[in-house]
Amino acid sequence: MVDRLYRAIPAVTGASLIVDSSKLPAYGRLIDLLPGIDLRVVHLLRDPQAAAYSWTRHKPLADGARAAEMERISPAKSAALWNVWNVAAGLLWSGDPSRYLRLPYESLLAQPRLWVERILAMAGQPADLDGVFVGDRTVLLQSSHVVGAMTAPVRACLR
Repeated sequence: MVDRLYRAIPAVTGASLIVDSSKLPAYGRLIDLLPGIDLRVVHLLRDPQAAAYSWTRHKPLADGARAAEMERISPAKSAALWNVWNVAAGLLWSGDPSRYLRLPYESLLAQPRLWVERILAMAGQPADLDGVFVGDRTVLLQSSHVVGAMTAPVRACLR
């Protein structure tokens, strides 16, 4: 079923690149095993304390999910999951730097244009970012389709 979805997206949209923001290494491995998929992994590595704090917060879900808010977990459990997920991602893909980029979150925020250029190069996509970056750390985002919603154009200032 997932393979049909991944084949249908470019057929319907004409897109040459699909960005899947899934976070679980096991799901990424499943996608990597699908025939005809050329998976590239950007491993955005968040600070473990920030991740643990985030998991303890109340965050509403507005995507029609059964639960009204995201699951919350203890700092101990989030630390264990953080370790397992990050080690697994490294083990699965770090052997091929042409397909895997480990990117600390803080590095992305410090030099967003540089890292977006590197990500696009790894994905084999043109890196013409003029008009996208309207300042050193300000990005103009266009409308884009996501599975659950349509986002409107927005200016994002990376702080």
